[in-house]
Amino acid sequence: MRATKRIIYNKPAFSAVEVDALLDIVKLKHINCDLYMESGNQMIRLGFGETAALDLIYRNLDYFNVHFSISM
Repeated sequence: MRATKRIIYNKPAFSAVEVDALLDIVKLKHINCDLYMESGNQMIRLGFGETAALDLIYRNLDYFNVHFSISM
């Protein structure tokens, strides 16, 4: 199945390669992209995701709708 209007991506944390791929799709196809992730840096400290991915998302906030879940 191909995304034609919207991508919804839900993970505790992301890698830079994933974010780069999403950016390519969003920019090329003009698709809305919702990212759901854990808040804070706990997932990165546990070894899930990369700080480079967070920086890439932050530098490209115009292309993403970012949603955070709150860990209790």
